[in-house]
Amino acid sequence: MSADNSICILKSTGVGRKPEYRVAHVQNVEMTEYHDVAARDEYLQYYFGACKVYRTRERAFRYAAHLLRGEMFVEYGIVEVDLRGRFPGKTGDSENLERNCAAGVLHRRSSRKSRPSCLQRQVKALTERVEQLERLLASRT
Repeated sequence: MSADNSICILKSTGVGRKPEYRVAHVQNVEMTEYHDVAARDEYLQYYFGACKVYRTRERAFRYAAHLLRGEMFVEYGIVEVDLRGRFPGKTGDSENLERNCAAGVLHRRSSRKSRPSCLQRQVKALTERVEQLERLLASRT
């Protein structure tokens, strides 16, 4: 069975046409190039909507390497994706990212304890999915 996962660095255009970088542990990275814009934007919001915005490629790579070291298995390693435009939704303006993101974004060191990180949110979602599948299997036996 294939893990089909990677640590993805998503590049988008931010305020003043300056690049923004978001880093997340994702599955099906090819969805970032999906032709159905609504489905693509939903995917991007799910994986990257609550992620910290990095101003430089170097800092994004540093964090991606940190995530990679913490994972047991990543099939495709670190992957770069250029969105060639603005990040979809309210979180596109990095200056307003913390205020607008309902999931809680880590921008200030002082807020790290009270808000979940992007990776923590993904772990929670995967844990809930595993529990759902276990309940389904239990009901069939």
